[in-house]
Amino acid sequence: MSTEPLISVIVPYCDTELELFQLAIHGILSQSYKNWEVIIVNDGSTPKNKALIEELIKKINDQRFSIIDLGKNYGPSHARNVGVENSKGEIIIFLDADDIHLPWYYKEVINCFKENPSCLMVGTPPLFYIPNKKKIYLDYHRYRLLSAPENIMFLGFKHLPMLCDKEEKLFKDLAKRLSIKRMFFSTPRLALKKEVFNIVKYDPGFVAIEDTEFCLSLVSKPELLEHCTVNFNFGYLYRLYSLKNRHTRKTNLNFRHMSKIATKHSIEGSLTQSIIRHWKMKDEWKYCSSMARILTDDGKSYITKTVQEAFQHKAKWKALYDLCNLLFKHKILSERLGIDFRMRELPKGNNIDKTKDIQELFQTHINNSNCKEFIIQVAASIF
Repeated sequence: MSTEPLISVIVPYCDTELELFQLAIHGILSQSYKNWEVIIVNDGSTPKNKALIEELIKKINDQRFSIIDLGKNYGPSHARNVGVENSKGEIIIFLDADDIHLPWYYKEVINCFKENPSCLMVGTPPLFYIPNKKKIYLDYHRYRLLSAPENIMFLGFKHLPMLCDKEEKLFKDLAKRLSIKRMFFSTPRLALKKEVFNIVKYDPGFVAIEDTEFCLSLVSKPELLEHCTVNFNFGYLYRLYSLKNRHTRKTNLNFRHMSKIATKHSIEGSLTQSIIRHWKMKDEWKYCSSMARILTDDGKSYITKTVQEAFQHKAKWKALYDLCNLLFKHKILSERLGIDFRMRELPKGNNIDKTKDIQELFQTHINNSNCKEFIIQVAASIF
């Protein structure tokens, strides 16, 4: 029996394409760390897809896999909670059924917990994968948090040359610690000690944007935020692709849940309130409540009222323009045409192309692994 901690991997499933789901499973089988279990929570998929995933797991013939069938669709929050309740592991990791855990991910997570014995939460910045370009990106904000935390956490601080060596070390250590905490504001991929779920669970009322809401719930608890760290070696590949019926493309649902998050976590004087205020620098969060109203059955009357107010007050023309832009971007491009606009935005600007680095890491693991077959399959599907 292994003395290493058992990792429980929770995979909610609801009609993800079989090919993508199979790659997600191969990513788990490619792991260099072997002491894990996988709990697939079938959240109301069609009978056909239910049969397909059951057949796939049967063919793998690995006792570490199990399937829980919920019978109907409850949403990803409930599915994750059920997975956690039925897990045996000391550490809980989540995987969306169309994403990939890279071969070194579990080992790096275990190393983080070993190096930080009091740690309860490990956050891993996701890498964004654009399949049609075979490119992998790290967004610039997370890159700066990892590489130059003092430039973000103490923006405008110009007195570094005045500090002695001891003071400079204290300054940089504080900046790094603050940046680690701030990483949890930007919805990293999570690895959590199971005891965390005695304090916070996924809110079943959120069937969209649930990861963002869960992270806010975590950081609202000082007893958790004081025991967190970041995995600087990545390991979670978030797949971007265009598909009209993807859950994340349902504009009405997304803005309604963003508005719910803003209401739930805007407690006066709280950390989460300040986080949401910062998020509202982006139009999606700034206008989430207005968008939620526009996209309801009463949306036409709300638009009419907004246009009338714009004619009466010139200052409101900017808000009207921003709302129209959001409607076009999310309702037309994203929902109707199935375009994930992040696929166009990530290659631009200062976002970091990590494709070559990840290719090199794959090559290293192929040469030094006893699960070479699955690593090769995962690498071939990515590159």
